[in-house]
Amino acid sequence: MNYFKTLKVYKASNVEFYPETITAYSYGWWRFVDTYKGKILFNNCRYSPTTNRHQSKVESLMGDLGIKIHIKLHYTRKGFQTGIEEAIKDEIECLKEEIQNLEALIKNPRTKKQKNNDRKIIIGDHLRQIKIFKDLLGENYEV
Repeated sequence: MNYFKTLKVYKASNVEFYPETITAYSYGWWRFVDTYKGKILFNNCRYSPTTNRHQSKVESLMGDLGIKIHIKLHYTRKGFQTGIEEAIKDEIECLKEEIQNLEALIKNPRTKKQKNNDRKIIIGDHLRQIKIFKDLLGENYEV
């Protein structure tokens, strides 16, 4: 990505990263990097093949600039432009849905023991992520 000094922005084809505000946009509207309560959030949902490339470019650039991503979202298709809290709440709901799907697969008597153990590990990871998101939202989170 090229840095445009007067605009204070890194740009590539249809992706922009603003290091001063730590925000990134795909196609000028889908914001996938932002800060919330001092944490840098990165929406890594695979929205489209082109946006995937945009996310990879920005993630690499952030690494090169020494900017640490604190929290990644993987499931919500909501960009931060709709509201960071809304995207986080949607991520929590998506994680809960994933957990339900994994639990249903575990209950299937035809699944292999090792595969179910792997699923249980993923469920544990999802539950930890939900706790992180709920803690981040604090009193702004309603069940």
